[in-house]
Formats: sequence, structure tokens, C-alpha cells
Amino acid sequence: MASVSKRTLPSGQKSAGFYVFYREHGSLKREKCVTPDGDLITNKAAAQQYLSEWMQARVNGAMGLIDPFKASLDTPIGVHLDAYLVATAGKGTSAFHLAELNRVLTLTFAAASVKRLRDLTPNRLKAYLDSRLSTRSATTLNRCRQYLVSFVNWMVADGRLKVNPINSKTLPRYQPNKAPRRRAAYTPAQLRSLVQAALTYPVAAQSINRGGRPRADGTRPASSPATLSLETVATLSRLGDERALMYRVLIATGLRRGELSRVQVGHLEGGKLAVPGHLLKVKTVQYVVFLLPPTLASDLSDHVADRNPNDSLLTVPEPSNLSGLHQRHLRHAGLPATDGHGRHYDVHAIRRTVALFLDKRGVSETKRKRYLRHKASGVTQIHYGDLGHERPTCSGKVFALLSKLDAYLVSQPPTA
Repeated sequence: MASVSKRTLPSGQKSAGFYVFYREHGSLKREKCVTPDGDLITNKAAAQQYLSEWMQARVNGAMGLIDPFKASLDTPIGVHLDAYLVATAGKGTSAFHLAELNRVLTLTFAAASVKRLRDLTPNRLKAYLDSRLSTRSATTLNRCRQYLVSFVNWMVADGRLKVNPINSKTLPRYQPNKAPRRRAAYTPAQLRSLVQAALTYPVAAQSINRGGRPRADGTRPASSPATLSLETVATLSRLGDERALMYRVLIATGLRRGELSRVQVGHLEGGKLAVPGHLLKVKTVQYVVFLLPPTLASDLSDHVADRNPNDSLLTVPEPSNLSGLHQRHLRHAGLPATDGHGRHYDVHAIRRTVALFLDKRGVSETKRKRYLRHKASGVTQIHYGDLGHERPTCSGKVFALLSKLDAYLVSQPPTA
């Protein structure tokens, strides 16, 4: 039989909180009466209610006497996460992926108020992910969901949890809430104009004094030429060189914006970029090798001559900043933002442009897929068409064509 009462302390005084006293195997034992948050219960009625639930739980085997998962369920979620990251690192997972796992799961647990393992319920996770629908894409939310599923699957396999409560019914995958963005393809002449515009835009934009703030009556002062010092012109010209190199590297390698932002100076080795696979989220090879056109390789080497190996190869703006900058480059080049069919001339459209460029020159789908680094051929064909120590991304024919294209990009357009 069990009962609740306050404990008599060595000083002879009664304890502040209540305890459950019971006999087991002939010995008198006691347990604290605590709230779900771990606070000591000091109210007699609440203690009696705790005793009732305690006895029922004991019958059901949920007090740790039968249930082997009680200790694990009451352990802080951070302890489980640390063990998971250690186990994942032991499988050869890259430091980049480990850092991303830690970042996403830590933020999710904090936002969803998951303090202990027993707090990790589908309802809490779904409420948090649903609240992010207005600011995050379905792809981002599904990636977070996948991290959670993998984490809980590991705990089940490690004996920390009986079953994984996250499944397609309790936490279904998110579906895209809008149609995919349709992208146009630049012509080679448009690409050349874009590269030339990026080269000259910084100086051109600062060479005009636009008049400043509006006057009190709402009118604006007329624009006038601005006088720039030689030092300022040199700084802006170097910035233009870097922006033009950014476009040329995107064209020659097929890298995405985020991937290019992770490439370092030390990855430039003569006429190629040897990028560690984990930086491109490639797990099957140690390095992904991009052969660079000779003109581009030479210009890159000159541009980064005074930089350290761990510095970024190029300073790539964040997505929102790059989007606005790209639109200004288009306007400076006299190019439209969309074609006549609602398709966009954005930065990512460069990948589709080069894929079509190669397709029209007889490059096989297999080689185009290799250049774009697609896992499935269907993605290359539908959206972009009309493994060892190192993996090159282009064949001899592709390299020759891209070398000719880069030489064309830096050539001067004919004068009218």
C-alpha cells in the first residue's frame, strides 16, 4: 500500500513538498511528488492526485519498473542530440552536414518547446512547421522533417525509444503551395551583354548623382554627373571584375549560387576547381572537379592572387541581394526581366541556358546531366532541355564548347 505525506528531515522539521511512501521487497521506499515540469508538489490535494496517477502508472508499468524507456523519455533532448551527432560523425558524415543537422534540429526543438524526449510529439512538431509555412518553402520544411525522422529512427535503433511517432499520417510531407518558377534561356549574345554590364555597372551607377532626397514640395533635384576619385574608380572597377567573374564561373561550371559561395581560393588548382564533395552535398566522392576555360582560369588566378587559401574564391551576395543586383545588371544591359511567355531571366536561368546551349550542339543527355550534376536524367531532360576520389563534371567536348563560350563572353560586341 502507498501513501503521501511530508518527509521528516534530520532537523526534525517537515519537508516543504510531499513524497510517496511505499514498500517493495520488504523495504520502505519513497519518491518525490513532482509536477510534469519537475517542481516539487507542496499542496496536499495535488499530492493525493499525484498518488492516484502514480499507482495507476505503476499498474500500467510506466514508472520505470517495467517500462525500459522511462529514463530515456525524461532525458533532456540535447543529450540525445549530442549522442546522435557523435554516432553520425562516426559514419564519415562531413562536418558541414553535421553542423547543418545540429543547427536545424536545435532551432526546431527550441521553437517547438521540446525540452525532453517525451515532449517530441508529432503535434508539437506539426504546429511549429505549420507556423513556418508563410515564410519557408515546402522543400525547406520537408528537409527539416527528414532530419527529424532520421534522428528519431536512430533513437529507435539505439534502444532509446520504442517506436517512431513521426510518419506520413502524423506529420505528412508538405506540398508546394505554388507552381515552380519558370525560367527563360539567354542567348549567347544576351549572356555577353550581361557579363559586360556586370563589369561596368559599379562605376556607371556611382558616376551619376541622382539628387538625393525629394524637396519639401515633393519634387526631386535633377540628376547630374558625379566626380569620382581615381582610388574610388579602381575599387569599383575591381568590384565589377568580381561580378563579371561570378557570372562566368556560374556559366562554366554549372554551380548554383549557394555552392559558389562555399568555394575557396585554395580549391583553385591551375586550370580547374577541385571542390570537396561535402561542400556541394555530394557524399559519393571526395572532390568534384570543374575544368575551367583557359581565359577564365587565368583571370581568376589574377583576381585572387592576394587572397589566402581559406578565403572565398568570390564574394557572392545572399539570395535576396543577388536577385536585386541581377535585375539592375539586366536593366544596365538593356535586357528584359521576363520573356513573352512569363518565364524569368534570373540567375538560376544560367544553368538552363548552358544546358540548352550544349543540347543544341549535340551533347548527349548523359554528359549534360554530368555537367548539371543531376541525380536523375528526367530532371535534366524535362527542366533543362527542348563516383571515386575525383569526379570531373564535363567531358572533352563539353569543355571545348564552354571554353569557346567563355572566350565569346569576354570579347567586345561589334559596334553599330
